[in-house]
Amino acid sequence: MVDTLPAFDFGVSLKRLLHYTTNLEIIRINFDPEQTLAQDLIAWLGESAVPSALPTKISDVIIPSIAPNLTGLDLGMMNVSNPTLVRAIAKFDLKSLNLWKVSLRSNEPANYPEYPNRWACFLQTLSEALPVTNRLTAVLVGYPSQCYYPPRPLPMVEVPNARIHFAADGNRDNQSQVNLLDKASYRATYGSNVKQWLLDTAKTTLIITESDGDYESYADDDDGDDDGDDDEDDLEEMGLDDSDSDFEDEDDGSLVLMTGFSSLQ
Repeated sequence: MVDTLPAFDFGVSLKRLLHYTTNLEIIRINFDPEQTLAQDLIAWLGESAVPSALPTKISDVIIPSIAPNLTGLDLGMMNVSNPTLVRAIAKFDLKSLNLWKVSLRSNEPANYPEYPNRWACFLQTLSEALPVTNRLTAVLVGYPSQCYYPPRPLPMVEVPNARIHFAADGNRDNQSQVNLLDKASYRATYGSNVKQWLLDTAKTTLIITESDGDYESYADDDDGDDDGDDDEDDLEEMGLDDSDSDFEDEDDGSLVLMTGFSSLQ
């Protein structure tokens, strides 16, 4: 679904929808990485169902006491802060988690090559936040990146964008093309532990920036055609059709919310 409402109206409408669809088991949302709606909505998802103070704006009236039966969370094409994303994920008793082309944002600038590895921090923090009794059995992280997003009203500051890769052999110093993986996935097996997998994966993450010779923008993945093939590929990777993606569609009667938007004015 493509919605052309202003970002604020769309955000409030989506919050109302999520608030009243209490039987949702899977939420799949593609955002627009150039917009700020994702940060606001994911922050709302991670809030306590009991407000800590009286609401100060309309969107605060919609208390996020949502989806008590939620077991799957698939988020794509968005920029969001590390703590915000961790809180939202850890709030639910998930069985599957899919993060596709998610960029971790920060309001604090950093000078290359001293970039903090925000994805390593995120994976470590998420491992610590998940309870020992969590039911997470499937995780996919695909084409992650990180960005500097200064707080308003400051103008955007141009700094090299940073893509995150996973070292196939676990050695971050080995930056040969064959060793740089764009995706990391976890499937529970006998004796496996998702909390340990998150910690181990964090140690394999490495940053490739525009300043590096091997950097290739995710935007460069497009071939210039407007036939929608790339969008279909993205949907397939997020498990929205019958492709061989890491996440297959549920065919068990689960109630699923699938939505997305682009070009919000």
